[in-house]
Amino acid sequence: ESIEIIELTELAVTLITHLAKISDSPSGDPLDVGYNIVEQVCEVDAARPIAVREGLLATLVEWVRSNQVAKVRPAASALRYLISINDQYLAGWIHSQVVSEGAVRAIVTLLNQSVGHDTLVAV
Repeated sequence: ESIEIIELTELAVTLITHLAKISDSPSGDPLDVGYNIVEQVCEVDAARPIAVREGLLATLVEWVRSNQVAKVRPAASALRYLISINDQYLAGWIHSQVVSEGAVRAIVTLLNQSVGHDTLVAV
């Protein structure tokens, strides 16, 4: 039963990450992936390493840089959840990915913009 839950978590996070990636694809139709769902996935401890492994960080950085409130607030909040992992090994790996994807610079840039209270709290 535990293995089935792990596999289901893996599949769900992979699917949501894939949908988030293609939602901004210039070649495809715009897709409302539900930015809040991506944020909620990053809130779950077991989902964080899966989301990072599947490449969600690059998408979140794009969303933060987009200046669209519907994307910026959930992306900033999702990044907050991703970097607050308790496992030291995974935290080191995720933190290095956050730095290499340019997320720190994108988040710091938000501090100098008028992005709203909820986004500033996430930052």
